[in-house]
Amino acid sequence: MVYINLTRKINFAKFFVAMASGYIIKKLQGKVKQAIYGYNLIDQGDKIMVNLSGGKDSYALLDLLVNRRKVLPIKFELHACHVQATDMTYRADVEFIE
Repeated sequence: MVYINLTRKINFAKFFVAMASGYIIKKLQGKVKQAIYGYNLIDQGDKIMVNLSGGKDSYALLDLLVNRRKVLPIKFELHACHVQATDMTYRADVEFIE
């Protein structure tokens, strides 16, 4: 996991350079790969469903798993779903989900 310690001053210039260079994405992809293998999270032929809430976290998880599926030797199915909640204060990006 990537943690940002908010109790110390953040060098946003360095942070944005890291974002632009893809460093953080590569780091996250590596952590996902470590978790998959380290905890045996996914086996050959598994079917995985990601619930898209409409927030950035679920989109990020789906994107990371889509990219991992392209490069991992483990073959698994990946499905996304969205359960429309009526009590949300934000609107999900329906076009992206579809």
